[in-house]
Amino acid sequence: MTTRQETINKGSLFFHFSNRVHANLLVFAHKASEVRQAVRRRIVGEMGPRKACSNRPSTACVLHTIRNSGKGIHPAALAQTTGYEQRKLDRILHKLFKHGEIMIEAGGVYAATSASVSHALREH
Repeated sequence: MTTRQETINKGSLFFHFSNRVHANLLVFAHKASEVRQAVRRRIVGEMGPRKACSNRPSTACVLHTIRNSGKGIHPAALAQTTGYEQRKLDRILHKLFKHGEIMIEAGGVYAATSASVSHALREH
């Protein structure tokens, strides 16, 4: 028999009290998570996700936003402008950085590379 089973059999009041506290905390954490998700759904439902360019694919939209930002844009501002979730935005930024379309400047600001800007000018 384990120590825990012996404690249960002996009927230690502290053990039973701590089990109830633990169970109550788990219930509270679960309810708090449900409320947070409900609030998030309600807020997003009312406001709707904001998108800077709804007629472009996601990668092109992010690149367009970075190019038009001038000196660069912080990822938080980019997420707010495009309306994309942080995880999706991180994947897009990594892909653009890997292909040399953008660069990361001091302070975590993303800016378009000179080759990317000249390529954009040739497209128009």
